[in-house]
Amino acid sequence: MCSPGYLLLIHDNGDVSAIRTAGMDRADLVWDERGLFFSDTGRDYLLTESGLTTWDSPKTEVQVEAWPMPDRYGWVSVYNYGFGDSSSGQFDYIQQVVETTADGVTRYDVPGYTTLTAQCGSTIYGAAEVGEPYTSLAQGMGAVVRDDVAPYWPDMLTQIYPLPSTWAEGLRSVRLGGYDGYGFKATCRDDVILGVTGGQNEPPQVVVWPTNGDEPSTHMVLGPEGETLGLDSEIALYATSATPHKRSSNFS
Repeated sequence: MCSPGYLLLIHDNGDVSAIRTAGMDRADLVWDERGLFFSDTGRDYLLTESGLTTWDSPKTEVQVEAWPMPDRYGWVSVYNYGFGDSSSGQFDYIQQVVETTADGVTRYDVPGYTTLTAQCGSTIYGAAEVGEPYTSLAQGMGAVVRDDVAPYWPDMLTQIYPLPSTWAEGLRSVRLGGYDGYGFKATCRDDVILGVTGGQNEPPQVVVWPTNGDEPSTHMVLGPEGETLGLDSEIALYATSATPHKRSSNFS
């Protein structure tokens, strides 16, 4: 169990204070000019110089990632729910998407065990093994199941926020040679996702994944002389791509 949890604050004079929460596994913090946004299993929080704002927000206990919305007052978070029943359809695996705004909180389910996420403008994408309800759509893009070792289906890129009007609209492309093993957090440049992968005991690579449906590509991580670096494939699971966020210089 992940409860209780605490957000520790170290002030500029060296004092330490704490905010008790209900707990959250893999909790993420979003700190920008609006304040410090974070979540637990029962609420979402925004801490500013004016105080602490809270929203009732029941959800599962494993957070994948959280992002500020660039064009309005709001935040979007993704959570790993697991196997179970979904009110949004028949899914092989379930994740929860939570949108928090001044008007309140909205939560819905999306399919897929996301192993890479990225925010491109106001849209959020996730990469996951092909599964229902995307299986037949992905097969039409060339996806073929294998029977020797899991994961059995290749990876797909889907739009997870805003919720697409149809699953066909949400499926962008399939990485036919890709099978899991991504660093969870990727970055986006000009609607192209840049991440790190080292799945299937292969050396870490940079994956370049356009969001417009074009085929993704991979590039080996090499040294300045073009040499291989001998990096362990497990490093991909802990890799992240830097995305700068403006932070408030007055928050202390």
